[in-house]
Amino acid sequence: MSHKNNFDVVKEILKDNYETATGSAIPKKDDLPFANKLKKIENAVVVYLDMRGSRKIMFEQNEYRSLKTHRAFLQSFISCIDNRNGKFRSFNGDGALAFFHGEYASSRAVKAAMEFDFYVQEMNKILTRKDMLNIDYGIGIAKGTIFVAKTGKKGAGSTRQDLIWVGKPTYMAVELSDMGRGSHHTWISKEVYNLIVANDASSNYRVYTDNDGDDMWRQEQIKLS
Repeated sequence: MSHKNNFDVVKEILKDNYETATGSAIPKKDDLPFANKLKKIENAVVVYLDMRGSRKIMFEQNEYRSLKTHRAFLQSFISCIDNRNGKFRSFNGDGALAFFHGEYASSRAVKAAMEFDFYVQEMNKILTRKDMLNIDYGIGIAKGTIFVAKTGKKGAGSTRQDLIWVGKPTYMAVELSDMGRGSHHTWISKEVYNLIVANDASSNYRVYTDNDGDDMWRQEQIKLS
């Protein structure tokens, strides 16, 4: 396709006449059309995972070791998301994106993050024995309305197409993940916190209180960029 024809496509994308459909299912690439259409999902819980020091893992270890670490990291995250009926949708090398929707979505998302922390602790024991760099990470969880659309090159196959996820909770989850340091890996928005408090007694997920019945979360006022 010539640059002129390509730019005609770009101008079409930038038109104002977008059609929006509201739904609750978290779509895959094949679920959405390649057109000026958006899917709106209300009450979505967004989970963003950021792998700390991925560059260091790559350059201070050989490629073989780095690949094993990344594979184990991603396998663990996907397993935890799937186990709590979440939907894994994206991985870009050192970051991963997943979504939850429906009953107890916030509690399920937080539970998945807690279970992932156990995986990382166990992986780091193995990595230490093998004299490999340990894994550090941050997770951000936020809730709200998101929009999703298919982007890329039409008719070019899945390797040139992807989904873009926009909305305040998406950006908030990314920002919150950057707060995760040391022993405080998971950060959640105020709305997610309020929901897990409300659901603590009625759901099967204990993610608000610890074994002594105390609040396990530390509240902080932060300014997101």
